[in-house]
Amino acid sequence: MARMTMRAAKPADEAHWRVMWADFLTGDDEPCPAEATTRLWQDALADDGPLRMLIAADESDAPIGFVVYVTHGYARSPRSVCYLIELYVDPSRRGAGLGSAMLEKLREIGRDAGWLKIYWMTQADNFAAHRLYDKFGRRSPLVRYDMQVNEYEAG
Repeated sequence: MARMTMRAAKPADEAHWRVMWADFLTGDDEPCPAEATTRLWQDALADDGPLRMLIAADESDAPIGFVVYVTHGYARSPRSVCYLIELYVDPSRRGAGLGSAMLEKLREIGRDAGWLKIYWMTQADNFAAHRLYDKFGRRSPLVRYDMQVNEYEAG
């Protein structure tokens, strides 16, 4: 794998990140209005909220992937847990170990912070993601339900 660093998002990353985010959303049936994208970026830059973003950057410090995650309390442990919300690797960089490196970095952060675990979801038919994720965790027998309590914003 080519040299890659994982770091916090910074303002100069926004244009690259927005291109990656738009690609990430392609083909997804869940809407994502522009206001949500803007809020996500603003939250990623803030130091005081639970939402975090890590940028995977290449040798020239250009973004080539990202991880979005949030930590929260857990009813079954005094330790916090981490929900990995999104993981994206630039299509031209896939298959080179970048996803694994990103998960390893998140695991390192979690160990240092004392999290109990990291959990995530993926599409049932995203077999490439399954191959990666099967190396890091065990598949949960739980089934996700979504209860819509408000409509999505027009966007």
